[in-house]
Amino acid sequence: MVVLLISLIILAATGDSKAKESEYVDSSKLQAIFLNTAGHECQSAETGEQTLAMAFRHNPDVILLDLRLGDMSGFQVMKFLSHNALTSSIPILILTGEPAAEDLLRDAASNFNAKAYIRKPVDLVELLSAIKSAAGSRKTDVPGQPWMIQRGAVRIDLRRREVLVGGAPLKLGPKRFEILCALARSRDGLSGRMLRALVWGGDAESLNTVVKTITRLRRDLLRASGQDLVVPVAGGYKLQ
Repeated sequence: MVVLLISLIILAATGDSKAKESEYVDSSKLQAIFLNTAGHECQSAETGEQTLAMAFRHNPDVILLDLRLGDMSGFQVMKFLSHNALTSSIPILILTGEPAAEDLLRDAASNFNAKAYIRKPVDLVELLSAIKSAAGSRKTDVPGQPWMIQRGAVRIDLRRREVLVGGAPLKLGPKRFEILCALARSRDGLSGRMLRALVWGGDAESLNTVVKTITRLRRDLLRASGQDLVVPVAGGYKLQ
């Protein structure tokens, strides 16, 4: 099982509300050690951008999501995941310190694939039980061919890394292919920062590099289809 951990701080003690501040440790390290010992593979992320990039790359069995992330809210992350055919079925466990967690979970469950909430400070045994339960609830009988993406005239074969536009093959470089896949998976479009995180895996590349790559992709699609299929939207780009 692959568990993607997106959280800030958990408590090492099992439910001791009087635990001292020194007993709080970095969640990525502690959770990874605990869950690895239990036989699970763990990946950690600290921001919403990292979360989405790793979810697309690793397709985890469960996501443990803190609602308070530095660059975006946990609800924004859940929205992106729910709008992607390859990640919409991933069960999400919400990590929260909010007092009205039941109301929060009800809202998240009705709109996204949230299965339960884990209250801070976290009991690791309770966490392990919740992860097992959530992983068992994931639907594996996804209808159709999840490795195929169809958006209008554009058809993408993720297994073969092939693109057809109007039935004709279109050869793209690796980065342009990844950008096209990311845009095809998103209903509302993606920002340049998000595309940089998804395709380049972080912020090592400048946003200018992202814009140049998208410009080349738009030119390729225009030549293949006669239409401008990738259009600018507020703060980013969208595949029509």
